[in-house]
Amino acid sequence: MSAENKETAALSEADRLLYVEVLKQQRLRGEVAKQFLAAATYPNVESAALQLRYILELIPLAALIANREWVEPVAAAFDRKDPTEARKLVKRVNPEYWPVPGERTSYVRDGPDQRGRHEFVGIRDGFLTESEWASEWGYVK
Repeated sequence: MSAENKETAALSEADRLLYVEVLKQQRLRGEVAKQFLAAATYPNVESAALQLRYILELIPLAALIANREWVEPVAAAFDRKDPTEARKLVKRVNPEYWPVPGERTSYVRDGPDQRGRHEFVGIRDGFLTESEWASEWGYVK
């Protein structure tokens, strides 16, 4: 493997690990929001809304991990409270940025080494869609 290919592979692995960390942060923030909502006092609901807003901002920003030069313009659009512009910028860079919800259905061991893998099935209902995203972001801002 050439030195250039090794550097590209290293960057790709670094980007993959960063993306995994963003997904973990989204999950953690979702769990925290649920805890706040369980004790539905005004400050807790407000705190839950803040966590949800961060999650909604992390979705498009995560799609830019491999295109870091676009993070600043998207973050600036959020600062201007313009989620539609932020979404347009992200979509220009990564047209398929919106996460596809799925559910783990089984664990399968296959191949010569019998390593396992999870199987997933797509979920169609009960999740925020890309078309709903901007209005929900505005609702929790």
